[in-house]
Amino acid sequence: MTDETIITSNKPINEINHKRMSFAKWAEFSDNWRIVPRLLVGGYALLTWKVIEWYMSIPQTLEICNVVNETQLCEVIQAGPTTQHTVLVTTVVGAAAVVFGFYTKSGKDWSIPVVPWTK
Repeated sequence: MTDETIITSNKPINEINHKRMSFAKWAEFSDNWRIVPRLLVGGYALLTWKVIEWYMSIPQTLEICNVVNETQLCEVIQAGPTTQHTVLVTTVVGAAAVVFGFYTKSGKDWSIPVVPWTK
């Protein structure tokens, strides 16, 4: 085999290695900036905010009015959040700690270099 034959046979591997290194650089960049985890934590924070807003907007009392013989009869009922509402909000807020824990523990150790492929 001549040197020219070796270079020609290595060309596809070199192209693949070039693409792998490009993807590895992009992966390292996105992992260093933690783009996806930050989007997920931000989205979960928004979800938590909206759930808490919804929970606080549940009316405490409910006024029910009926018309009987041309007379309007109204009664006030204590409505407020039920146990199911409270469980939902507690679960969403409690899971926020788990989501933040995943965020702080995620990421790759980029001190180990990406090794190029060989024959």
